[in-house]
Amino acid sequence: MTEMTFEAKTGRTAGIYRDLFLYSKLSIEQNKQLYVVKEGPAWQAECRKTCDSRIRRWTHYAIKEDLICDRANSYMYRAGSPSEPTTLEHVIPNSRAIEHYMNDNYDAVFLLFNPICKLGQEDAKKLNGSFAAGEEDFDRPFMRYVKAGITTPIFTWEGRQIDPEIWRSEDHFNHVIKKHPVWGPIFKEFSRK
Repeated sequence: MTEMTFEAKTGRTAGIYRDLFLYSKLSIEQNKQLYVVKEGPAWQAECRKTCDSRIRRWTHYAIKEDLICDRANSYMYRAGSPSEPTTLEHVIPNSRAIEHYMNDNYDAVFLLFNPICKLGQEDAKKLNGSFAAGEEDFDRPFMRYVKAGITTPIFTWEGRQIDPEIWRSEDHFNHVIKKHPVWGPIFKEFSRK
């Protein structure tokens, strides 16, 4: 792998990001293997919990703290003003994405690069209750936001505004993940697509 260089005030390198991604991917894949042993609901819940913690660690390091790209407000997507208080939210809730993965509808690479949005707190409140999980559309990930009545414009990390009603998972990977200077090379190395 060719080492990439970045103009950032951090000790992080592309290799560190890659290694954390690989560790997270392997941990999730191992938990899926343990999950299918089907030792009962408590065992499966523990496997899902471990996957969730790996996803959240990767998210925190590689997306929320994306210092390597020298971005003060790091995100895949942002809804609202960069100056307002926000929360980092999995567009497809982790619990549902993990369930989808455990049922062989996803691979670990896609699970780790699921869309994440920096969402204003007022909009985040709209996702509580019936929109917390169960309304997701894996092909059109932002439809849960549309159904919840979120009308705040949504932008990619590059500043491109998206239309949440027609934005597809394919768009997410092609225009957000693959174009990113850190996530793109990792995705290309480990994805089967």
